[in-house]
Amino acid sequence: MTDTARELALIFHPDPPESTEENDNFYQEQLKAIKAARKAAEAYFTSIEPSDPVLDQLNQLSIAKQHLEELIRLLLAYARDFTRPEPYRLHALATATGMSISGVRTAYGQNEKDIVAERIQRGDRHHSPPESSCPQDDYVPIGYIQPGYRVANWLIPPLSRPVNWEEPT
Repeated sequence: MTDTARELALIFHPDPPESTEENDNFYQEQLKAIKAARKAAEAYFTSIEPSDPVLDQLNQLSIAKQHLEELIRLLLAYARDFTRPEPYRLHALATATGMSISGVRTAYGQNEKDIVAERIQRGDRHHSPPESSCPQDDYVPIGYIQPGYRVANWLIPPLSRPVNWEEPT
């Protein structure tokens, strides 16, 4: 088991790239720190003798991976639904995460948005305008739109008429 412990310590703590500088004090300090970390890791791997250190490390790394994936989903939810004045672009987020654009779009759901809202203590950004943002009395449509039509859920008031309006004959 000590061979396995030593090999695992080498995998987790490899030697730094060799220095080509004349003054290799930094390299020597790095090497000394890595050897100390390697020795501690080897002692740890040897201490878990009853169980398999390879499977134990794979289990711990799997847990860490799940935690990181959850953090990525929460950050994507924040970047898309909580940033102001506009969300991060899907392409930028896809590039940063190594995902596809559709992967970014579907990576998080309402559960992640709820967690982010609870943690930052505010609601997400809503795209729909409030009811009072378009008072019907002073809204004048642009273009040729007949009164009484709904455009993007906004009622065009019956009294407003576009410039150059002619009654149909």
